Amino acid sequence: MSLLITGSLAYDHLLAYQGNFSDLIIPEKINNLSICFYTPEKEICFGGCSGNIAYNLNLLKADFVLYGRAGKDFQEYINHFKKHKINTKYIQIDKNDYTATAYVTSDKNGNQITSFAPGVMQKKFKVDISKINKKIDLAIISPEDNNFMQQLINQCIKNNIKFIFDPGQQLPTFKKENILEILKSAFLTIVNDYEMDLLCKITNLDKNYFLKNKKNLIITLGENGSELIENGKIIKIKAYKPKKILNPTGCGDAYRAGLLYGLSQNWNLEKSCDLGSELGSKLIEYRGTQEHVKF
Repeated sequence: MSLLITGSLAYDHLLAYQGNFSDLIIPEKINNLSICFYTPEKEICFGGCSGNIAYNLNLLKADFVLYGRAGKDFQEYINHFKKHKINTKYIQIDKNDYTATAYVTSDKNGNQITSFAPGVMQKKFKVDISKINKKIDLAIISPEDNNFMQQLINQCIKNNIKFIFDPGQQLPTFKKENILEILKSAFLTIVNDYEMDLLCKITNLDKNYFLKNKKNLIITLGENGSELIENGKIIKIKAYKPKKILNPTGCGDAYRAGLLYGLSQNWNLEKSCDLGSELGSKLIEYRGTQEHVKF
C-alpha cells in the first residue's frame, strides 16, 4: 500500500523550561499576561508534521510520497532528507519566502507553548496530486494552511483515495459545515484530547456521532495512551512508558507514522494504533523530532 504524506514542513526551535508553566501563571491575571520563561536549552531541528511523519516512515521502510512546500532556506533540510534517501521530488520551493518555523517551549511536565511563523504556508498554492506518478492508496491530511488542506481533501474525494483527517492546530480554521462534510468522507479522524473538545465545540457533536455512524476516530491521550472508536465500539490503546523524557515535540507525528505503517501492511486499526503508541513513547526519549536513527 502506497501512502501520501502531506502537512507542514518546518524548522523547529525547541526551548526547554525547567519548571512548570503553571507556577508562573496567575489565573486571575490571565487577561493582562506578561511573562517570560527562562530557557537556557535551545536546539534548532528539522520538523513540521509531514516532515516528521515521513522521516519516521522512512526508518520503518514504508512506501510513501511526501508532498508539500518550503522556502528559500530549505536546502539544509533537503540535504538531510537526501542523506536518509527520502524523495523530495514533490516538495515545491518558493524562492521568495521562508520555510515555516515553529518556536516550541516545553516545561518539565511536557506541557508546551508554541509560536508558529507560517512563511510560505500563508501563500496561495495550487494543489495537484494528479502529477504524482504513483498510485496512492491512503493519504494523511496533516496540519498546513486551511486552503491547502481543503484542496487535498477535495482531490482525495474526487480520486477515490482514502484519507485520514488530521487537523491538529488548524482545526479552528475549519467552519462547522466543512468539518461535518469532511467527517462523512474521511476514512479516519485523528485528534488529541484537547482537539476533540474543540471539535465537539465547533460542530456540536460528541463521541456518540462516531459511535452511532460507525466512523473511525482516534483520540491520543498522552501518557494515558489513546482511544480508538471503530465499528461503533471504543477500544483502549495502552501507553508505553519511555525510559526517559527529554522532549514531547513530534511524539504525535511518530504515533501517526506507526499508525500509517501498520495500515500500509494491512494491519487492523487496533494493531496499527498500538505501534503508533509505542513509537510515540520512544520519540520522547530524544531532544529533536528527527534525531533518532532507529526505533
